[in-house]
Amino acid sequence: MTLIAVMGVMACKKEAPDFTDNSTPTNGDYITFTANFGELASKTAATYDDASKKLTLSWEAGDQVGVYSSQTPILFKASAAGASTTLTSNVKVASASSYSAVFPYMTDALMEDGALVATVPSEQTASPDEPKYHIAVAKTSSNAFAFKNVTAAVRLDVKAENITKIVVSGNKGENLAGKISVNPENASISGVTAGVPEVAVVPAPGASVINAGIYYVSIIPQTLSEGFTVTYHYGANSDRQESTDPIYMDGNTLIVCEGFGTAVEGSQSNPFTVGSVEDLKGLSAKLVSNLPNYVVMTKDIDMTGETAWTPISNSRTSENIPEIHFDGKGYSIKNFAPTSCTAADDGTQAGFFGTLCGSCKNVNFTGVAMAVTSNTAGVLAGFIGVEGRVQTWVSNVSLSGTMGGKKVSGGFCGTITNALVENCTTSLVITATDAECGGFAGRLASDVKFVGCSATGSVTGTRAAGCFAGGSNTTSSAPVNPGKIEFVRCVATGNVTGTYQLGAFVGHIHTENVSMTDCYATGNVTTTGTQESRAKQIGGLVGVNSGAQLSVANCYYKGNISGAYIEAAGILGVDASGSSRIQNSFAIVDMTCHASASKQNGGIIGCARATSAEVTNCYAEGTITSQGAIGAIIGEAQTTSTVKNCKHNTELNVIGAETVAATQQNNAKISESEAADYATPSKIATKLGWSTTVWDLSGTAPTLK
Repeated sequence: MTLIAVMGVMACKKEAPDFTDNSTPTNGDYITFTANFGELASKTAATYDDASKKLTLSWEAGDQVGVYSSQTPILFKASAAGASTTLTSNVKVASASSYSAVFPYMTDALMEDGALVATVPSEQTASPDEPKYHIAVAKTSSNAFAFKNVTAAVRLDVKAENITKIVVSGNKGENLAGKISVNPENASISGVTAGVPEVAVVPAPGASVINAGIYYVSIIPQTLSEGFTVTYHYGANSDRQESTDPIYMDGNTLIVCEGFGTAVEGSQSNPFTVGSVEDLKGLSAKLVSNLPNYVVMTKDIDMTGETAWTPISNSRTSENIPEIHFDGKGYSIKNFAPTSCTAADDGTQAGFFGTLCGSCKNVNFTGVAMAVTSNTAGVLAGFIGVEGRVQTWVSNVSLSGTMGGKKVSGGFCGTITNALVENCTTSLVITATDAECGGFAGRLASDVKFVGCSATGSVTGTRAAGCFAGGSNTTSSAPVNPGKIEFVRCVATGNVTGTYQLGAFVGHIHTENVSMTDCYATGNVTTTGTQESRAKQIGGLVGVNSGAQLSVANCYYKGNISGAYIEAAGILGVDASGSSRIQNSFAIVDMTCHASASKQNGGIIGCARATSAEVTNCYAEGTITSQGAIGAIIGEAQTTSTVKNCKHNTELNVIGAETVAATQQNNAKISESEAADYATPSKIATKLGWSTTVWDLSGTAPTLK
């Protein structure tokens, strides 16, 4: 079974509560409201679309809404069906500066200090195809309500006939039901009291079993860090369907569960099996678009001779991409060496997968010798992740060999978005003839997190190249709402060669929010560009930040940087726009500029010309050979910059040149008496206060535990 978080719309049709239409009248007027759906859509009829995993929006005539001008609700009813409706009541409503509303009408849902207090029940009666316990709220200072979801939903497809109870529970005992306090303006939950860790679905009154059908369970939105479990009870027996993958829920999340009571091929309980090249070739034809597809390997597969490859799931059109969960079971794909890949809709995405949406884990690619000319290519997939779909998870996957591509080329993928990558390794010699190439990804698009991953080998490209990743959301491909890119406990140890925007870790970042925590790189970076017309932005960790809110903490670089006309530094070559915060980090770097033209080179930042740059509690050492502006910490500060509590071992000024006056506090060259504390990289890390629960500082250089 899978439990899949899908961003979508949902709501409920709830059985009519016991009520009377003679609510206490007030000294006010008869008011009519309009009601529709805001950006977080709320109510819907029970019409489910398999492809999008969304429920269709629709009010129904007679739907009951509670409207608050004081503490208690007044009953309003929807006058017509459709995406919007009119709400009317037969009682007067006191005039107020704003009104709040809740769907469905609940007599026990009260307004207390501006918050709605309601209950998500721990026992919910089975009602086929009807998410009747869902809650939506709205607030307005006019006469128009735009409802937003409060609860998330679990969709259960029951195919067995003898189920007596269904229990939904978080794997860490999270509270899924209970009394909640809700902000009616944005639907956020501010508190949970009398929380209950399980929600039980029971038969309808007078029935002894839950008949086959589709059922919806309403639960409190939250992060279920270890997934959750659905237990089906039948008589004295029970069966569990469990997912341990993290599930991230908000009020727009619909979790779709595998059907219970069948063993359809491709389900988690009866997955597709692959043990040969022919099995792999026939896999795409078996995949369906309206269900999760599970695949397991049964043995190592040798792909020698398969030079013309048709990628599995060979599409980049969202509605045509099946959800696939591929488990290698520790086996290997050997000698994957395509020289061409079959094109599909909207272009070619070269890789073992064309587009991977779902998950891939526990598989090794050995003897890779991929050499293609496609614009988007990766050994594992051309694309990993699909925006607006389930978050793709890649875990315990390793790659080794060689990979050649054109542009947007990476060891794991060309482009990655909406994905979590954990405990993966790549050891590849990568060569790209154009821009954006990296050991893991050529291009990082949006909402991507790497945890405990390492890249080694070497990367050669032109623009935006890095041992770990090439470019992050370059302007040519930026999505409308770029999200966060995170690197946590990741390593890059290979050399990088190219023309400009190069980094031993990542070449170019252009994303809303990028963070690097407890990471390091040790490869050399060399630019082959010889033209002065474009500065060669080179960094030990990042070549250039051209738009991100960049945060670097507890990271280091050790290596050499060289080339002509370079703007370079041990951590960040150029802070071009956005802002950068570098703290508790260090660089041991020798830099050589082979041209006489003035450029900016520094121990931590080469040129700071963004909105703001701040370097705190950092250390830099090494030599800088350049005729431009050079500084121990920052080469040139062209806009507001701050350097605090930093040390270095050079004869240079902390900042080489200041176009705009910088703030400098408590910075200095280390004294002779301090030299022993900075004698090795591990001693430097100790001095900066790095955690020994994360880092092994017993050797000469820090390594991750």
